[in-house]
Amino acid sequence: PRSPRVPVCSTVAGEQPGEPVFDAGYWFRNLRNRVEFSAVVGGLLEEGHRRFIEVSAHPVLVHAIEQTAEAADRSVHATGTLRRQDDSPHRLLTSTAEAWAHGATLTWDPALPPGHLTTLPTYPFNHHHYWLDT
Repeated sequence: PRSPRVPVCSTVAGEQPGEPVFDAGYWFRNLRNRVEFSAVVGGLLEEGHRRFIEVSAHPVLVHAIEQTAEAADRSVHATGTLRRQDDSPHRLLTSTAEAWAHGATLTWDPALPPGHLTTLPTYPFNHHHYWLDT
């Protein structure tokens, strides 16, 4: 186990720990103790967070995030990563694109195949056809 590269708010501790380590003890406490989900989401809302991504096999907490935000009179966008019966890379990219469409800053390079940029013709197309001759 190692510390995550992005900040993580732990619902086990009820706050954002400095350097969480997701070892066996953490997961044992996660299963055996009460989690502080509402407190963590409320704290994130107070800090100004408005986009939430639930990383799981199926987004069961997205609705709870939206309800917590609604109770706090805040507008948020919440999405999951995968869906039950759809754990494909296409599903993950679709969820990522949805987050991007709602204002998330993303780095697309790891998800895109290597290639080069091609300039597109400018508008209007000067009445030239850009189809391949067969």
